Amino acid sequence: MFNPVSSKVDFPALEREILAWWQENDILAKYLKRNEKAEKRHSFIDGPITANNPMAVHHAWGRTYKDLFLRYRTMQGFKQRYQNGFDGQGLWIEVEQEKELGFKSKLDIEAYGIDKFVEGCKERVRRFADTITEQSIRLGQWMDWDNSYHTMSDENNYTIWHFLKVCQERGWIYEGTDVMPWCPRCGTGPLFEGLLTVAPCCTHCGLDFSASDSGDGPAVFVIFIIGPIVTGLAFWFEIAFEPPMWVHLIIWTPVVLGGSVWLLRPLKAFLVALQFRLKSGESGTRTFD
Repeated sequence: MFNPVSSKVDFPALEREILAWWQENDILAKYLKRNEKAEKRHSFIDGPITANNPMAVHHAWGRTYKDLFLRYRTMQGFKQRYQNGFDGQGLWIEVEQEKELGFKSKLDIEAYGIDKFVEGCKERVRRFADTITEQSIRLGQWMDWDNSYHTMSDENNYTIWHFLKVCQERGWIYEGTDVMPWCPRCGTGPLFEGLLTVAPCCTHCGLDFSASDSGDGPAVFVIFIIGPIVTGLAFWFEIAFEPPMWVHLIIWTPVVLGGSVWLLRPLKAFLVALQFRLKSGESGTRTFD
């Protein structure tokens, strides 16, 4: 009644067979044009993959979900643009290009020539965009591969500059100050708050900010005298002392071994202590994580 099924299935061979059938019958082109005259539209703008290296498993996982929803909307009769995107996000690509050229610091970029270095970064994006496109087709993802957009395009960059110009003209841009992690090697603040407790290192170049593998090591405590506090503030901290008192703000920061790098972590990682000095010379200390 049923055809025999082998217990030893070559899944990659089956996938290639299906891909070849799609190619021979022009299935992708038919899919892309299927709803082009439809009145209802589904707008999907691809959050672009960074074209910096070949695609990894987690990229394939995310792109599979994207493809799933686009196919579902196609089956529902929605017109779509099916446009894939490639991110030319600067610093990750810059760091990988530095590694490829054997650079040790940002000064090597200036010696090499900023113009040549930038063109090399763009070429890297184009090279891995082609690689990721081939991988995505092999994965079975259906997109308009000849119409992919690049964040490094002039159209995108000029649009962003125009947007910032309008914001400036309307008074929406101002210069301020903030406390943030800083990578001395990359010259920017690369850390994400959620990664600090998992990997206290630069997410671009991998520079380790932890004092040691065990988490123990030298540290710096910086004390800022805030000034006398009022009764209301004392009650806010649930301190029963009577004013006047002086508040000392103590902020902990790790020291990177092998260099004089001090890093102020985000507020959640601060060790903050408020020391209250009374007129009598007594003191009390509260510690906040």
